[in-house]
Amino acid sequence: MDLEDSQNTETPTTTEVAALPDDPLTLLRKQNLAMIYNKIVDRWPRRNFRHHELQTLLMQATEDHKKVNFNPDHLITRRDAFHFLALLPLEIAGLSALGSKPKASPEEILTQCAAGVMGCWYMVRGHKVFTDYIVRSKELAAASDAVSAYIPVLTEIADSSSTQHSKAASDLLVQCFLLKASIARDIKGTNEGIYYTHQAEKYSSNATNPMLRVLALRTLSSVYAYTNHWGLALQTAEEAQQIVEDAEKEREGTILYFVQSYLYSGLATYQGRMGQVQNALTSIGKAHEALERSKKEMKPIWVDHSPVNLLLNDGVAQLHLGLFAEAIASFEKTNELPRGGIGDAEILINEVMAEVQREDQRDMEWCMNRWTRGITKAVALQSDQWYNEACTAYMAMRAAWPTEQRIKELRDHIVHW
Repeated sequence: MDLEDSQNTETPTTTEVAALPDDPLTLLRKQNLAMIYNKIVDRWPRRNFRHHELQTLLMQATEDHKKVNFNPDHLITRRDAFHFLALLPLEIAGLSALGSKPKASPEEILTQCAAGVMGCWYMVRGHKVFTDYIVRSKELAAASDAVSAYIPVLTEIADSSSTQHSKAASDLLVQCFLLKASIARDIKGTNEGIYYTHQAEKYSSNATNPMLRVLALRTLSSVYAYTNHWGLALQTAEEAQQIVEDAEKEREGTILYFVQSYLYSGLATYQGRMGQVQNALTSIGKAHEALERSKKEMKPIWVDHSPVNLLLNDGVAQLHLGLFAEAIASFEKTNELPRGGIGDAEILINEVMAEVQREDQRDMEWCMNRWTRGITKAVALQSDQWYNEACTAYMAMRAAWPTEQRIKELRDHIVHW
């Protein structure tokens, strides 16, 4: 079958299941997300290298499943389905982290990995709803190990195969390394995060989709920021900004507004840190405008952005600019939205840092409450990053209220796991 034939091969849509009458068997089919995933992947033409379209179908199937199966009990079913996707490349294509020779063609491997990395991303994003550290850690470890099994063969395809195969593999490697970087930043520390993010940036230069390069650069800039290399963070984000602006000039329409919002929210933070007041305020405005325009877009699961993240970045940028009251107002707005996990700890600790730096009347009780909640969440999730940030905030409170015994007693909460 040649490529032209493959483009005309019937591809699945999620509306087929929704159109069926709601008899018991149909309801069973609607509830079985793993079966829906399997149907989509099985019918995908193996020589169709537009794997972002396959991934879009899988994301749409997930959203449709949520709408039809709103019962919280079906969360377990969805988790099982995510695990099914993640395991597909291992079971069907025979991939292994040991780099053993796979038992499938490059086309089959690319298709299975495109689906598999989606399952892994859902596992990573899904951990945000888990308050139990053990459950959360198992999900993250399983997703990381699965992606580690994809990377050797995808790297081989990207480095030594035909242009079509190479670019398709590069697209998937960017996603794989961004996932590894996300896990490393939350759990394993910044050094691993830096390595994986550099790998994502490396393969993004060969990717077919410029949006992936924007994401890789945006993620790299955030890693630089977390390690206090603010000049490099700004420079890297500006490189991503140039890609977005070039795409707009050429009217390519390839950079989703959702991704643009994610970029500009980070850019505002780095500009604020570097004292670029007007640039930071302009970027905040662009981030909000882009998020508003993104409402009808199918948002990639591998983009860790949301209204909460936007407000968080607003607040951090304002904090860097010395606009402490405005920063606190931005952080407080997140209380009106669903939030949790690492982001919750990050917001609480940053609120403390904004309050203690105010030149007017500081609220010590308010700071104590938020600091205690923030470090408790950081410890519960075993996040070194935000444990360390909480320690910094504690020292800031000691400086603000040097003789206050209750502040000194908060030291009892600073216990590493």
